[in-house]
Amino acid sequence: GAGEGTVRTRCTCSRTHPSAEGRTRGGSRHPTNNDPTRATPRDVGHNSVGPHRGEGPEQGEVASGGPPRTQGGLESHGSSKERTSGNLSQDSNVDGHQDRRHRDGYPRRPVTRASSRLSHVPLVSESELSKPKPRAAVKRKRMADKSTSTSDPVTEDDHVQVLTLKSKNLVGITLTNCGITDLVLKDCSKMMFIHATRCRVLKHLRVESAPIVNRFDYAQCKKLNMEQVLDQILRMPPERNRIIYMRPMQQVDSLALERKIFCGPYPYHICIIHEFSNPPNVRNKVRVRSWMDTIANINQELIKYEFFPEATRTEEDVKSYPNYPWGRDIYTIEGVVDSAPYSMITDFPWLRSLRTAEPNSYARYDFEDDESTTIYAPRRKGQLSADICMETIGEEISERRQTRRGVFQRVVAIFIHYCDVRGEPVEDDYI
Repeated sequence: GAGEGTVRTRCTCSRTHPSAEGRTRGGSRHPTNNDPTRATPRDVGHNSVGPHRGEGPEQGEVASGGPPRTQGGLESHGSSKERTSGNLSQDSNVDGHQDRRHRDGYPRRPVTRASSRLSHVPLVSESELSKPKPRAAVKRKRMADKSTSTSDPVTEDDHVQVLTLKSKNLVGITLTNCGITDLVLKDCSKMMFIHATRCRVLKHLRVESAPIVNRFDYAQCKKLNMEQVLDQILRMPPERNRIIYMRPMQQVDSLALERKIFCGPYPYHICIIHEFSNPPNVRNKVRVRSWMDTIANINQELIKYEFFPEATRTEEDVKSYPNYPWGRDIYTIEGVVDSAPYSMITDFPWLRSLRTAEPNSYARYDFEDDESTTIYAPRRKGQLSADICMETIGEEISERRQTRRGVFQRVVAIFIHYCDVRGEPVEDDYI
């Protein structure tokens, strides 16, 4: 009928101004089933939000005897448009819910999101919904795409551990099973040797100031970057002769290594010795320390007292010799020591003549070494000093002077032992 969907609202002023209608509605605590003012929960859900269609004095009909405040509030209930769009209609609905809760004798469940889904009136006004809310800017951290789990089958880089040495009194350092990746010689004016054995993650060497260090031993350091270490040593100022002993645990491209070293800007005479004895034989390693100094002493005597030209090795010199033999007099010596072969490639001057010379009156035979058991045995030849050697190689000195080929004052010997290149360390009493 015409009364469907209407909402009957009880005036709150009925307590102060009783009327017939107020007494009838307020006094009946238990209305009958035929009472039209009682609303079921379904009626509440529909009637509280629908538009007012009925007409007549029952809609918003109020006694005129109420106070002005009550009359003003009820006048807003009398207008159907204001009930639909204004906030006063929401207040009347709330009052209606409160009245129904008290009329039924037990508390009603408050309006929640679940029950308001059926409602056509949004919980938030449409004007607020239409406004785009500014999104709070969240600063995200930059995450590195690296695996950190020990269960992932991803090879992770070794954690960088740098050992920096700075001492005026330190004369040497021995590293055994040490977990550093980088060794830095910052200011070590008296350091003379570096020994590193079985350092699993040792990779790099950086020399800033260590002018007199002359012995380097790297044995069974699995991840050592040989080219980087050799480059750092050979770039040191030529103030000392230097010997470098290496036992790599990976395959070495000897031809590429020789090319890189001999064509580089390194102001030394260089020899590279490839030792293949297994188990390792240290005879060549020990003997090379004596005769490499003999070669350097001859060169220094010639430069200082014989006005022999001194060789240079700058970047410009390197550019002038882009191809083999890269401006050097390179030759190879091969042999067998204790049934194991060795090979040496070098540009040491004078060595070939000294090896093939006849023993002189100063020869010592109390040593078993000779050219059949080692690369060069100067004591068996009687070549005990630079002056004696210069008498033996006088002709070669004259030929080199005429061709104006200079010599370096210092030499470097690189001794590479190949007994561990398969990746498994060989037991050695000398390490």
